[in-house]
Amino acid sequence: MFDAFLFQILPYIAAVVCVLGVTYRFVRGPIGVSSLSSQFLEGETIRWGSGPWHLGIIALLVGHILPLLAPRFWSTLLQIPGFLPAVEGIGLALGFLAAGGLFVLIFRRFGNARIRAVTSRMDTLVLFLLLGQVILGLSVALGMRWGAAWAPGVLAPYILSLATLQPDISTLANLGWVMHAHIIGAWVLLGLIPFSRLIHLLSIPVAFPTRPHQKVVWANPRSSRGSRSL
Repeated sequence: MFDAFLFQILPYIAAVVCVLGVTYRFVRGPIGVSSLSSQFLEGETIRWGSGPWHLGIIALLVGHILPLLAPRFWSTLLQIPGFLPAVEGIGLALGFLAAGGLFVLIFRRFGNARIRAVTSRMDTLVLFLLLGQVILGLSVALGMRWGAAWAPGVLAPYILSLATLQPDISTLANLGWVMHAHIIGAWVLLGLIPFSRLIHLLSIPVAFPTRPHQKVVWANPRSSRGSRSL
């Protein structure tokens, strides 16, 4: 019964909460849909954390989603000699890269008094949930080898069953608690998107290249230039 809730009911709760919450946030005020960056409070350490974290996690997300969206294409790629070891090695490296970046961001957020003062409980919760997800992912990569080969055959039917409103968890039965926790963590983070900085995942600056120039007016009377365009 507990497994049925975690793997059959929780995904729908998370999806509905995410869709409704994100819709409300965009309707209420799109300008608030951002990561609420604290770079202006401290801009040195963030460079060593944000870059590795985003590079690692975005690449890992693509690597997770591609086999699920195109399982046949993925199976074809796996037939290429050396592809599986290469993918496993790259995935492991990206996992350590993301973990290192996230550790820096956590240290920065709680080690700097100015940033700690603007850190909410939700920020703390999401940071440690993300850290838990990365650690669980690394545990799967190290303890359940060749996941790039077996995961699509296990997870794709499960995701498809959810999409067709006929949830089937039979393929998850023998995965073990580490993989189960990794899946549950993903659903929890999905449901938290509207209530946290994670919502900036949906704030893609597609209009940035075509936006009008901003006019900055300098109020300092000693400035020799009245204004300039950015």
